Amino acid sequence: EERANQAESDAIQSRKETNSTIVTTKVQNQINQVQSILDTAKELGALAYALIDYQTAEKQLNQSVTLLSQEQFDQASEIAIRAEQTARIARTAAISGLTDAQESESQAYAKANIIVSYAETEIGKAKRVNAATHAEDLISKAKRLFERANNAIRLEKYDQAIDYANQAKEQAGQAYLTSKTAEEKRLEQEALEEKIAQAKDMIFKAEEAFNQDIDLVINLVPNKYDESKVLLDQAIKDLNSNNYNDAISNAQKSLVLLKASIENAQKLDNLETQIVQAIKRIRKIGATEVNRDLNGVLVRFSKDVFESGSAKLNQKYFSIIKQLGQVIEGFPDLGVRVEYHSDSIGDAIENKKLTGKRVNAFMKYLLENSNLSKDRLTAVGLGEKKPIATNINKTGRDRNRRIDVIFLTRVPSSASDKDL
Repeated sequence: EERANQAESDAIQSRKETNSTIVTTKVQNQINQVQSILDTAKELGALAYALIDYQTAEKQLNQSVTLLSQEQFDQASEIAIRAEQTARIARTAAISGLTDAQESESQAYAKANIIVSYAETEIGKAKRVNAATHAEDLISKAKRLFERANNAIRLEKYDQAIDYANQAKEQAGQAYLTSKTAEEKRLEQEALEEKIAQAKDMIFKAEEAFNQDIDLVINLVPNKYDESKVLLDQAIKDLNSNNYNDAISNAQKSLVLLKASIENAQKLDNLETQIVQAIKRIRKIGATEVNRDLNGVLVRFSKDVFESGSAKLNQKYFSIIKQLGQVIEGFPDLGVRVEYHSDSIGDAIENKKLTGKRVNAFMKYLLENSNLSKDRLTAVGLGEKKPIATNINKTGRDRNRRIDVIFLTRVPSSASDKDL
């Protein structure tokens, strides 16, 4: 179980780190984009023609960087978007100011920078969909053309720069379109593989739980064991049928139910052990049978509890019954069922009547000599219909003539008044 818990913890930590890396990369790309636009705006003269917008965008950019370092991803992304909008305004204003302030050569320079910035934006889009993997030739060509465009600007060959930049933009656009679908498929496959891994991991943990010592669960709460096993079997079927969400859900339910059942079985075992020990401490209990069965703890008195042919209690059992009442008082949350059984000698109807009288006499004495509430006790005379031995010989008949007191540790209280 410790190994399974560690595996689960490692898997959760790995997923958190993966998700954090993806989101961090996304926001960092936005920040890089803003920085790129600001750099372009600055080159175009934003400090002269759009100072307020430039400074505002720069401030927003710094805020986004700070929020990203604090892992406040949503706020960082939102501010980065506003920074990009402001930076674009600054760049546009810079271009406008430059156009108004400079002559044709300066205008050509500005135009070249605009086209280059468009190419840069398109290259950035392609990078964000992993074009280096899905469209390596196209994105490499776009980068080379982009560098040539920048070199042409430095050499003041603005027409040539515009031509290179347009080619770079076109190549980057093709790389983006090619990579977008491929990247979506890759992410879908990655998500599917993660889902499969989660399903297998959860099934493994459930199977590990079943491989522990769960004899108590099987013996004391078999219905819960069976229910948990059915859920695990269904989870395995779901996995084989590619129903991964159902596989995760059913395996998790199985594991939770089994763990709860183990805990309940341990509590039930402790409770029944306490009851058995308390009964065995009753003085003169002698050869009275004390067993644990499907309903709980069974205390069985055979042979001579009553005088022959009557519903009168044998006096030698008075002390034992009083002490039994004290034991029952010690477990106030439990219902108790008292049954009287007869052998098959004589008329069945008369035997049934006699068992009813005897069990009522037993109950009457028990209640009169204890502080028990009648609501906790159920009495039933069953006649000869549930023998535990043969009625052919005296030994068997002595065993069949018995009174059973059952501590209903495994039976809901609503079922205590029904035949068990």
